[in-house]
Formats: sequence, structure tokens, C-alpha cells
Amino acid sequence: MNFRIVSLVFLHMLSVRVYGNEGYPEGFEALFSIHPKEVKISIAGVNDYVKIGTLSNVDVMRVVPDTSDYQLVVDYLEANNISVSGQELILGNLVAGVSTDRECKVNLSSCVLSANDDTAKYIFDYDNQSLKIVPAVSFIETPNYEQEHYEAYASGYAIINWANLYGYSNFDNVSTGTLSNLTTVGLPLGHFLFDTEVGGSSSSFETYTAIYDADFDGYRIQGGVNKYDFSFNSTDLFNSGGNFNFDGVFVGSSRNLIKGGEKSQQRIYFYSPQLGQLEVYRDDRLILSKIVSEGQQFISYEDLPRGTYDITLLVKVAEQIVVSDSRQVANNSSFSLPSGSFDYVVGAGRLEGISDFSDRYDKESVYAARGAFAYRLMDSLLLGGASVLSNQQQLYQVGGNYVKGSRFGIDFVHSHFSNGDYHHQVNLRYAPFFVDARYYSSRRDQSSYNLSEHLYGEANYTDIGIGVSGQLYGSSTFVRANYYDYQYPDSEQDYSYEDSTWSISAGISKIMPYGTLGVNADYSISKLIRNDYRLALTWSMPLGGGGISTRFGIYHTEDGFDRASNYVKGDNQFGRWYGSVEAGGHIYGDRSVMADVSATLSGNTDHLNGNAYVYTDDTGERNISGTVSSGQIISRNGISFSNVQSQSYALVQAESNFEAKAESKTLSVSMTESGRYKQNADVETDKLKVVPLTSYKEFGFSFDASGNNVEVLSETKQHFSHPGSLVYVNASISTLDSQMLILDDLFGNPIQYAECVGPDCVSVERLSQDGVYRINYRPGKNYEVISTQGLCLWEESGLSDVHRGYCLPGIDESDVNKLSLAIDSGSIKDKRDMFGAILYLGRHVQGPEYLEMERVYQNYGFDVKSIQLGDYVYSFILNANLTTEQFEALIGMDVYIVMTGTEDDFLATVIEGLDEVYEP
Repeated sequence: MNFRIVSLVFLHMLSVRVYGNEGYPEGFEALFSIHPKEVKISIAGVNDYVKIGTLSNVDVMRVVPDTSDYQLVVDYLEANNISVSGQELILGNLVAGVSTDRECKVNLSSCVLSANDDTAKYIFDYDNQSLKIVPAVSFIETPNYEQEHYEAYASGYAIINWANLYGYSNFDNVSTGTLSNLTTVGLPLGHFLFDTEVGGSSSSFETYTAIYDADFDGYRIQGGVNKYDFSFNSTDLFNSGGNFNFDGVFVGSSRNLIKGGEKSQQRIYFYSPQLGQLEVYRDDRLILSKIVSEGQQFISYEDLPRGTYDITLLVKVAEQIVVSDSRQVANNSSFSLPSGSFDYVVGAGRLEGISDFSDRYDKESVYAARGAFAYRLMDSLLLGGASVLSNQQQLYQVGGNYVKGSRFGIDFVHSHFSNGDYHHQVNLRYAPFFVDARYYSSRRDQSSYNLSEHLYGEANYTDIGIGVSGQLYGSSTFVRANYYDYQYPDSEQDYSYEDSTWSISAGISKIMPYGTLGVNADYSISKLIRNDYRLALTWSMPLGGGGISTRFGIYHTEDGFDRASNYVKGDNQFGRWYGSVEAGGHIYGDRSVMADVSATLSGNTDHLNGNAYVYTDDTGERNISGTVSSGQIISRNGISFSNVQSQSYALVQAESNFEAKAESKTLSVSMTESGRYKQNADVETDKLKVVPLTSYKEFGFSFDASGNNVEVLSETKQHFSHPGSLVYVNASISTLDSQMLILDDLFGNPIQYAECVGPDCVSVERLSQDGVYRINYRPGKNYEVISTQGLCLWEESGLSDVHRGYCLPGIDESDVNKLSLAIDSGSIKDKRDMFGAILYLGRHVQGPEYLEMERVYQNYGFDVKSIQLGDYVYSFILNANLTTEQFEALIGMDVYIVMTGTEDDFLATVIEGLDEVYEP
């Protein structure tokens, strides 16, 4: 026999014995006795449910353990992201028996419950055979969701180079110049990156980086020569403090192509028992508010400010707080991984910088494999490990990063080598205080190559710093005390050079009513170098307006008074360039005097940045230096320039279709980044605008032609940028004509709504509530203006740009009387059908014929309303309260009912002659 049935029957028999003497009212025993019953179990806010067999009465519901029904509940809880501890508590409650929480004894369907930490509440509806579980917020786990990625292939790409030219001369025997280039070569998949330099003291050509880098579907591959700044993902934590640059190939995880960005994958999940208002507070400040539905919800890190801090999460329903929870947010570059996720990188290659050890290494030992991983255990904790393996020595590393609130943070990396060498690095912060420490110990064997010396140097050292930095009583303050000890080994003796230094540096800057006071002090004690002491006291203040200021300073050293100086500085800005000239003098401790003058210039154009510095003094010393930097984008469109460094750009162009190409207009282009407003840029028609983009972001562009009287036709599209990609954003600009209309209805009331229709219509702008409109249209002028009162007509006048018109019922542009109902069409049987109606008499040329017609209608006592536009008169009979004689007189005449007495708008019925009826 089925075990489930046996269990239910057994418990049922037991329940009859236990509850049989409770004294229930006669006839209601079945309600209060435990008996088998199917119940639909659901989690509040979750649409699906699981239907199982239970033991229930009107008050209590139980689940039999170790049955298929029990397992269905287990599977249901797991599928809906209930934690293990939450499952254990809920299942224990279900086995023991649950009933409706005492807060919900009435109106079960509308009751709102909120469970406290590590608890669950229940709503059992016996009549509807349902049980709703309300779990605590802490029981909701982060679900496993499938990540979507952007396309790995770039639709447009270019060669993007950032050039920096530096020059220096002392006008005597020293002159030098350096040209450095950071070049990104975009490819359909991935890009090449080159970092090169030519010039300098040796006038040689150097290549620092030459790599291929590509991202695809959550993976990244990087290979080539990389002397500096090897960076991959969150495992970069293990690269700090050492030379971990390889010439090789590496593969690892990547979140660069995740849709919405890596921050969108970092989420804080919570449970809302009902539709309500979510409020998120940082301290007492509201930082996020939005409507949330019932059930499991989340907020994304991209919706929160950057930083590490605690938040309070509230869900309110009708001013009642139904959810209150505290969470920690770690929204910074060190915690780019979602909680519960990991990064990794593996690869192999040749260690960079090996030439420094060319006299004592085995050629095979310069090749090594590198692997690292990082795992975000929780929102505030990141842990990981790494290793470097060569044929002679190995390095093993462990490390992590922990933050607590906005003030406390610690990161550490311990590196241990197979030969016994090791390196420690710890950074501790409790704002505004900080401690950082590094310790490196090598076995100091100079006869062979050591991996530890390659990565961390040949000198053993201890470096410890402690200090405070921040605002103190309205002043910007820093204090740092530092101990540094190092031992440099030599092949002939234990230590050829060693020293230890104690030092302390402090500074304070205070803005005061008439200027800024600065105090800086440095003091150091060393074994080998004489003690050093420096104190500087400075005061700077403006001298009226016009950018003139003065600076006074007194400087003191270990030897006593050093010098006093006084400078006068003038600043000026002209356009996008900023210049300054500073002249001053020094009085030294030996009573000698020196005067000097310096000048600076910095600024930019659309194509480049520049700065220059010139100095001269009365001792004959002179020098000049300057830098020019610019970005070049080489593509199928030729070459473009930018003054902003980036690895990807957008070329924005608004091409005009004006008859006179010389007529230039400036449009505003709004740019969004990852769905959020980024910036505005001005674009002149028929001129290319270069806009820098952030790599691995989604961008959108929209043109605004307000005030230009032009029509913009552009493709609404989102663009994703890769390094080396070039996005083309094009728009077609056409000239529009416009005219101003003052529109009234038949009774002289201003028209409150109007629109235009037709192939040449672009837009209608309502300028006032007095019926004033501006109509924007293409030069063809094939359009009409309509309102709820009918077609709008006006008299064209070449003497004015403003025209008065009327919106009249019952007519169209050719006055063929289609928008009306003929009085003798058969639908009007009695004059009572026309009570209060408006009758249209047609359009007539001003003259004898019209006057005769008007006379005839007046003879019958009709109230005729006429609107004259140019040579034409449009005539109406208002409020047609007809007599029998008037009704009979209208039969057979060319008269149309265009508005009934009970409708506000004209009848949307079209009649041509007496035969056909058309609906518009």
C-alpha cells in the first residue's frame, strides 16, 4: 500500500483520538478534526504554487515528513531561492503544524504580513485550500540568473592613436624631446594595443606594450608584450607591489560585455509582501525611491552611489512599514564581482625586465606560468589566491579585501616563494586614519637568479606608514609617520648598503576670510644621511578682482632660516585658454637676493591640448618646456582629431538638405550612457563632431532641433563601444517652413486643440491658450489643420506671417460638402430631430448670388452666421429650432446638418449627394 496513504490514515486516526473530546458544537466536528486535505502552498509574491496532500482542519495545516508531498515542498522552496536555514525552519513549522498568524484573523485575502529576521509567518485559508508563506528577508538568497552579453564583434572600427609630444630646453646645452603614442587598432573581434615612445635622452625607439586583447561571451584573451600595467579583472589585487608583467598569452573571465554593465549584475535582493513604495536611506538621506511589486525584488548597484556604506531598506504600504532591513553596500572598483561569483586568469610567458639579471640567470628560468582567482564570498568580503610557477621556483599568494561601512577597510596579500622568500602587504583604513605596511625578505643569494628578486627587487625592506587624512575643524589636514628600512645585498659582503629612516610629514590648509593659510612640516632621521627638517609657512590672498593675487612664504630648515619669498600672480582666461604670469623675489638666510619670473599657458582646441612653461631669473637661469597632445582617429572617412583621450569614439554628423549649403545651423545632441543621461554636445550641420566614448558601454544619441525650424531624420539605435571601435551617428536635416495661426471656432471661441495631417505636416506647436499655433511643415505644403470643431481655414496674406483662421464643421478643403448629413437624406424624419442643430449652407463667392441666398433664408426667419475668408463666405444656420414652415422650406435645398444639439463635435459622417454615406 502507498506509504503516503498509510501515513495520512494513521495520523488521521490519531487525530480523532486526541481531538475527539474537545467539545466542538454538534455537527461541526468535521471542521475541527484533522483530516486529509489537498492544499495549494505558495510563497507570497510568487505566482506559482505547489499542490500537496496535507492533514488539516479549519485552524491548522500539517505536512507529513518523508513523503513525496514533503519533497515537493522542499523542491518548491529551493526553486524560489529560499536559503537552507529558511527551508529548515519552514519545513519544521509545516511538520509541526501552522495556522494563520494572529495579525490576519480577518480578511485573509487582503492581509499584509512582514516576517522578522529568521522567522516566517503564514496565512492559511481553509475554505480556499491555500497556504501562503511569508518568509523573512534574510531567507531570500541571490538567485542564479543567466547573464546576457553584448555582441563581441564591432560593427565599425578604426585606428585610434593618442600622441603626446614633450619638449624641453634650457637655452644652453640641454634640449630634449619625446613623442609617445598609445595606439589602439580596432578589429572586428578585439583590438591591438601599442604603447611606444621615441626620443628622450637616448633618442631611441621603445615599445612598452604590444598586445592583442579580445572579449567574448564572458571570456577574455590577451597576448603579446606587456612591460607595464598588466590588468585583467579583479585578480589584479595580486599584482600590487610587484613586477608581474609577462610577454605571453593569458585567458580569463571577463564582465566587459555583460548587458547593463557589471554593476547591474550586483544586486541586493529583498522580499516585499505587497505592492508598495521602496525607500533606501544612507544615514538619514534618501538615495533611492521606487515602486516595487509583491514578491522577491532587487535593487542594482548601478542605481546606488559609489562607495562603501550601510543602507536602510524600507518598504511602505499606506504609510505602514512592512519591510525594514539593513544592508552593506560595497560599490567600488575593488568589489566589481557580484556576490557569490569569481574571476580567474591563467597563462604563461616570459617575465618582463629580465635583462636586469642577464649576468646570472638560466634562460629557461625566465619562462613561467601565472594563475589567479578571486571569489566574492559576500558583499563586503573578497578572497583569492594566485601563483607563479617556473622550472626552478614557485610563488604562492593569498589575499583579500574586506570593508565595513564607509569608514573601515582592509586589504592584504601574502606572497610566499618556494625558496623561503616572502612578501607581505597590508593596507588598513579606519577613516580618517590609515595604516599601510610592506615587508619583503629575500635569502640574498647573488650567485643565481631569484624569482623573488625579479618580482619584488633585490633589496630587503620594511615599509610601515601610519597617519590621518581628511577635514579637521574646517581645514584640509594630513599627517603621516613612516618607517623605512632596507638592505641591499652584494656578492662580496653581506650588505653593501643598508639604511633605515624615520620620517613624519604634516600639512594643514585653512581657508580664511581674506586668504588661505598653509603650514607644511617634514622631519626625517636616517642612519646614513644627515637628519632633515623643513618647515614652510605660506599665505596667499587675492588682490581685488581681475585675477591678481599674492603669495608670501617663510621657509625654515635644519640649518635655520632658509628664505622668505613674495610673489604676485596674474591670471587671465581668453576663450578656451588660460594663462598666468608670476613674478617674485627671495631673501635668503645669507642675505642674498634673487628675483624670478615665470609664465604658463594651457588650454585646448577641438583638435588638441597644449601647455607651456617659461622661467627666468636674475642669475641667468632660463628654461622652457611644453606639451602638445591630441587624439587621431583614422577610418574610412579619413582622419579626425579629438582633444579627449579615449579608445573609442563616435563620429556625429548632421547632413543638411538645405538649398543653400552655406546656411549652417547648430543642433543639440543628447547622449546617454547605459541608459542614463551623459552629456549634451552641439553639432553644426555638415560638420563632423568627434565624441569620445567609454569602452564597454552602451550609448544612445538623440538630436534636438528646437528653435532651428528644421526636421531631423535619424535612426533611433543604441550603440555599444569596444576598444578601437568607431560609431557612426548620422542624421538628415531638412529645412521647414512655418506659419503662425490664430484659430477660433464658429462662435468666436479660441481653439484649444489642433493638429495637422498630410504628407508635408511635421508638427503643431500650441503657443498660447488664445488659439495661437505655429504650424511646421515641409516646403511642399501638402497638409491640413484640423480640430475637434472641424477643418481649419485661413486667408493667406503676404503682408504678415500671422494669419487668422476658423475651424468650421461640415466642410473639407474643396468644399464638396462631404462631412455632413443631408437634410433630405431620409434620416431626418421630423423637425424635432434637428432641435438645436447647426446647419451648413455651403461656401459662396461674395457677390449678388450670395446676397440673394442670404435674403431668402432671412425671409424664412433663419439666424444666418457667415464667416468670410478672402473672396469666399461660409454660411451656417445656428440653433435650428425650426418651425414647420422652416423645416419644409429646407427640404430639397442644399443644406446639411453638421452638428447636433446634443454633441460637442461635428458629426463624423460624410455624405456626397443623397446616395452614399462614408465614415472618416
